[in-house]
Order: sequence, then C-alpha cells, then structure tokens
Amino acid sequence: MKHNVQTGDIEALRAQIENAIAEDVDENRTSSHRIEGETMKRIILVVVIILCSALVSAAQPRKATRKNNGERLVSALVGSENVAGVFGDDGMYIFFEEPEIQRILKLGSRAIPLLIGHLDDKRLLRLLTIYADDNGERYGVTVGAACFDLLTTIIRSDSRFFDKKCLKRLDELEEGRTSACSKPDYGILPEDFWQRKTLRVKRSVSKAKQKWANAYRKHQIHYEVLK
Repeated sequence: MKHNVQTGDIEALRAQIENAIAEDVDENRTSSHRIEGETMKRIILVVVIILCSALVSAAQPRKATRKNNGERLVSALVGSENVAGVFGDDGMYIFFEEPEIQRILKLGSRAIPLLIGHLDDKRLLRLLTIYADDNGERYGVTVGAACFDLLTTIIRSDSRFFDKKCLKRLDELEEGRTSACSKPDYGILPEDFWQRKTLRVKRSVSKAKQKWANAYRKHQIHYEVLK
C-alpha cells in the first residue's frame, strides 16, 4: 500500500480543523450540545493527526530502504567476475543471465530511476571494449555505460529516444540492442568516460543523464517487460 501523506498535508489539515472548531465555538458558546460536539471533534482531530503521523513515519523508512537496496545492487556490479557482455563499435550489451544483472531487472519499473541515477557512474567493471582507440588501447567499461544498456532494454522503444530506422534494421538482422539506436542527445558510450587513459566523464554524458531524468519526471518513459 502506498501512502502519499506528507508532513505539510498534516499541518494544513490540523489548521483547517482547528479553524473550523474555533468558528463553531464562537458562534455557539451558549449551547451545551455544541460544546459536546466540539469536544468530539477535538478527539477526532487528535486521532487523525496521530494516524497520519504514523503513516508518514512508516513510509519514509521504507522509501529509504528501497533506495539503499537499489544502490547496493548497482555497487555489486563493480569488481564482479560474473558480469559479462560485449561492447563493440557497432553496439553493446550486458549479458542478462548473471545474478547481479537479474537482481536489478527484477526491480521492474523501479529499476528505471535507479539506472538513470547511475548513467554518469564512472566506477569500472571487469570488462573492456572490443574496439580500441587510435593508440590501440581498449576502453574500460563503466557502470554508467552498463546502466545505459540496461535502461534502454527495459523501456519502450519510443521515437523520442530511438531512431526507428535503426531499430528496424536491428529487427531484420535479429541482433544487437536498442542502445545502439539511441538518438545522439540520449546516447552514452564507453569512451564517453575517458580522456586518453584518464577516467573523466564527458559533458555529453551529464547532458544525456539530465535528458533521461527530465523525461522520467514528465512520465515520458514507459517500462516494458524484458522478453
């Protein structure tokens, strides 16, 4: 059960009830029946405040616990020997079979904000790209690049984020991931975290993360069950 009660709502509710009680008391001071009614209202008010406060107190720890659990799942990718994938110049994908990946995917739609939050995460996985830079050095794959691949796999292939012609070619070839067809403003690649041999998140990654976050806040991203 979800509780959307906020502390500000409780304060507003209490103020409204107290104002109503004060007005009734002023207008009906001489009426004993009214006074009894006001006493009952005050009792109800106290009960409502106690219940609402309890709901807020209970909801906050649960929210914090879910967030902490999500962070632990992402951190488990770092240094894991199980996490594997292929990151080539024509596409990239993480293997879904590994337990660390499965735990994230089991979050369902709750994985979307988690993955978006880590799109600029420069912690390294035990993975290297297949392709290399001009000096023959392969790029280390970051958590952010992996999260991008996972994110694009569990959301609807909306034309806002993906090139439809590219997606059609992928379907015809029956290979590759939707991440390879992301539009430039939303795309993130392993090399976007490197400046020569130094880990450094490029501005394009930060901009892409912001665009994904804005789209999520506007309810433009739709979860799609992984087939």
